[in-house]
Formats: sequence, structure tokens, C-alpha cells
Amino acid sequence: MLVLAACAAPSPDSSLPSGLQSADASASLPSPSAPPLVIDTIAEVITTDLVVRSAPGVDPSSEILPSLLQPGDRLFVIEGPVHATFYDWYHVQPITEPPPWPQDWPAAGWVAAASREGEPWVAPRPIDCPEHADLEVAELAAFHPLEALSCFGSRRLQVRAASIICSGYFIEDLPLPNYTIEPEWLGAGTGCQLNPITTAAAGAALPYFTPEFVPGGSTPEHPFWLWVIGQFDNSAASSCVLHPQSGDPRQAPAPELDSAQIILLCRSHFAVTATEAADPPKE
Repeated sequence: MLVLAACAAPSPDSSLPSGLQSADASASLPSPSAPPLVIDTIAEVITTDLVVRSAPGVDPSSEILPSLLQPGDRLFVIEGPVHATFYDWYHVQPITEPPPWPQDWPAAGWVAAASREGEPWVAPRPIDCPEHADLEVAELAAFHPLEALSCFGSRRLQVRAASIICSGYFIEDLPLPNYTIEPEWLGAGTGCQLNPITTAAAGAALPYFTPEFVPGGSTPEHPFWLWVIGQFDNSAASSCVLHPQSGDPRQAPAPELDSAQIILLCRSHFAVTATEAADPPKE
């Protein structure tokens, strides 16, 4: 599959397009001095037309991909830095809104964090992460799943919901997709949402029920409100694999995601282990 990587380097020869310089052209220039990015955090593009490549470096084996990143584009940092041809490179996953289905994820790839002179092209993007582990549904739903993964890691969370609403459809009732993800519970989705009463909750709040999930009971006084207990970065995510297969011809083709993206997709799902009765939130 194609992978993203960025080299938006201005060239010593301003007549050359950005990001297209060869290794020979940069051989006499210093390494960048921009502060490093941190794995599993969110970064932001702060230059125009940041080039994305299939591998770190600017040699011919590193393919320039069609998409150019623009100021304000958000990135999840998967790995790095890797120093190659006088740039520090990071493997990143661009973040899109709303959170897409697997087949709609943009390609992940490698971006250079700064020019050869040290001018930053990508910078850390701080997130206002709650310190408490007891959340309202709306709080969690306000995050993109990758932002929630960055904020909470594998912390145990309790999310208060009025109820869990499911579509009533079973997987066998739906058109068969052209791929499967294993483990199935972490990749397929449930068709369920956490109900905050006021509005539909999606974002990072979509529940994925673990094999050990056992629904908890409610009390007569509060028959609906419950704590939904779970975590991002479930340990099973490291074994996630995508298998293309023959499905319904009306469905989109299997997504072209590499192994790092599949694992990241599964890590960003809220894995629910249990529910417990909860009091309604205070007015």
C-alpha cells in the first residue's frame, strides 16, 4: 500500500519544488535542530505543502505520495525520529473528521519534522486532556479516537451514559464487507452507541465489547444510568490483522492499510469490559 511521508524542505535553489531535493543537494547542510516529537502524541503541520513519503529519506526508494499536508493538519505520531538524508523523519497518521471507517483512513507515512536549517514544519499540538478517569459521554465523544488514545493511553476509564443504544441489526443482517479484522470484536464494531440523553455520541465514545464483557444491572431508582468501564489501547490491539476477502460487490474494496495502521486503528477503539449502575449526573 502507499504510505505518507513528508519533506516540505525549501531548497537552496528556490526554483525547485519543495520536497523534491536529492540527497546530494543537502549533503553540506546541517541536521535540523527542531524539538523532537513524542510517540503516541498529536502533532500539527505548521508549513504549507508538506510532502509525504513512503519511507524516511529523499532517495529514489522513498516515493513521494500525492497528498500534501497543510497548516493545521493534525497528525498522530506512530514512530520516530529516523534520521535519513539530513532530515529527522516521523511515521504519522493524518487525522480526519469525522472519524472514518477503516476503508476511509488516509494513508499513514513519513514526514520530515524540520528543514535542513532547523525551521520546524511539524510541532507538538497540546490537547486538553482530563486528569480524572470518570467521564461523561459528551466529554469522551468530543475527542477523535486518536486524540483519546493519546490522552488516556491504556488507563481504566468510567464513562457515564444514560444507556447503551444498539441498532438492533446483527452482523449477519448487514452487507458483507470486503475485509475482516481480527480479533473480530475489536475490528467489526457493534452498531451500538453510548447515550448521553442530549445528543448522539460518537467520536471516541463508540463501544467495542471485549469477550469478557458482562453487562451490569441497574437499580430501581435509576434504571438507565450506568458506568461503562473500559480502556483504549487494549492489549489485544497488538494482534490486529486485516484480511481482504470477497464480500458484497456494493461494498467498498478492502482498505489499503499497513500493519501499523491496523494496530493503531484497534488501539484507538474504546474496549468495554463491564458496566455498573450509576447515579444520574447532577443538574
